[in-house]
Amino acid sequence: MANILVVEDEQDLLQVMSLKLMREGHSVFTAETGQEALLKVEEYAPDLVILDVMLPEMSGWEICTQIRQRSAIPIIMVTALSGDQDVIKGLDLGADEYVTKPFQLSTLVARVNAILRRLQWDRDVAEKEVDSLKRSITGLVSHELRTPLAAIMGTLDLALQETFKDNHEAQRDFIHDARINV
Repeated sequence: MANILVVEDEQDLLQVMSLKLMREGHSVFTAETGQEALLKVEEYAPDLVILDVMLPEMSGWEICTQIRQRSAIPIIMVTALSGDQDVIKGLDLGADEYVTKPFQLSTLVARVNAILRRLQWDRDVAEKEVDSLKRSITGLVSHELRTPLAAIMGTLDLALQETFKDNHEAQRDFIHDARINV
């Protein structure tokens, strides 16, 4: 399924979230500090980051900002900070979702799945657009190649007709002139 980075300094919660996501079929990487999280984002290029706000050394706000400067990886902030200003700050910094503690694991998994569905849909749309462009380009190139080929084929058909049946020199000159004109 997806590669998910879970950044949480509470060891018990980190393990519970990781196990639940692994049972759902995801590959899970974990980090307990901001520096570790940023290194793992670079190393693993996860499909999604679940990020606590209150971490030692570097806050989740700072981590979110740094991730956003480099990537569009979806981020779900998971935190005890539940005030409206905290939610707005998280979303303004680039979080895609904001889940307040305590929460049900099933709710977190549902939000993860919703984001991953949208991500897959975006990828599918982009792939279809690329395929459509490839077909358009192939059609244009094909047309650009067919046009001169039609002229060449017409010339060769004339050269093969009875007109030059016994006159090989005239046939050779005709083909030579046709080649120069193409």
